[in-house]
Amino acid sequence: METSIKSGMRVMAVAAVLLRLSVASYAQMYDNFESYTNNQLLATATAATQTGSPWGRFGGATAANPIALTNAGVGASVGMDYALNYSGGNNASLEFHFPATSNLTSVTALSVDLRVSTALLSNTIVEVAEEQANGPIYQSLTTLAQVLTNTTFQTFTLDLNSAEMANQGTAGAFDLSQVIDLRIRFQNVASGGSQHIYVDNFQAVSVPEPSTLALMVSGICLGLGVIRRRRS
Repeated sequence: METSIKSGMRVMAVAAVLLRLSVASYAQMYDNFESYTNNQLLATATAATQTGSPWGRFGGATAANPIALTNAGVGASVGMDYALNYSGGNNASLEFHFPATSNLTSVTALSVDLRVSTALLSNTIVEVAEEQANGPIYQSLTTLAQVLTNTTFQTFTLDLNSAEMANQGTAGAFDLSQVIDLRIRFQNVASGGSQHIYVDNFQAVSVPEPSTLALMVSGICLGLGVIRRRRS
């Protein structure tokens, strides 16, 4: 009987750990920049025109095309270096292009590690956006944008949902089942200064599928059942 109880407890323990990890959400890495070579050009236009890179870029604040740079990422890894000068415009964006229309309905937020070379007198803010195959572009509400002044890496997580984003493109409903690209937008309205933005670990934060949660709960219930039967 003791062996059965221990087995049941082991089943419960494993299931509980998996459930905790699943409920906490999981990340899907889009780009950690480790596949690029030092000084590799990552984007020259809005579209993804550079071989081997899914990135595009646009906006008047762009001072130079983004490149991959050794020691520019987290822990001196490879990261992206995006040079901006706000005298040319008050914003600039990076675009991550999917090879085909993607279903991101399980994605709740986008996460990215960012730092700046220097903080400006007027704070730089960060927003995210998603573009859909049918035209709409939904972008973070300015009131929910996050301030980017840190010169060491910090993780920025911005929600991807209709309540916290507004349509900036063609009329249409918020629909994560037909996403063609994701965007990281930098804005500095008043400064006119320049800075380098360093980017690493761009990823989606997702919730687990209902079937995964159901499996974990079933494991816990199974373990409880074994223990109760043996104790009775």
